[in-house]
Amino acid sequence: YIKIFDSNTLKKVHEFQIHCGNCFCVDISRDSKYIATGGADSMITIIDLNNLIQKYGLIPFETSVNCVSFNYNNKLIASSSDDHFIDISYIDNKSVNQVHRINTKSSIHSLRWHPTKHMLAYAGQPY
Repeated sequence: YIKIFDSNTLKKVHEFQIHCGNCFCVDISRDSKYIATGGADSMITIIDLNNLIQKYGLIPFETSVNCVSFNYNNKLIASSSDDHFIDISYIDNKSVNQVHRINTKSSIHSLRWHPTKHMLAYAGQPY
């Protein structure tokens, strides 16, 4: 389940059952319009927070999604799994499309975009 709470009152605003299994990661876009989640079902889901609906779903991996991260202008989302690559997808008002793939030598369990630049840091297991 994904549960969304109001930060002022700590009351639950909405609850989603999105993934067919555990949800392992979540990120909120810098403009607070979207939430991205990744789960055991190898799916990344992007939720529209204004309408509280699932807007996009993509399955770039064969294994569980470990990390998701929006870039500073919310146009790119980076994600990783145990599949030894990082997926970078472009988000527009109509779709999400893969634009780049970074091959890695190990599973990636942490990644984050720089807050103001097109720079991505990631960490994984030693190989």
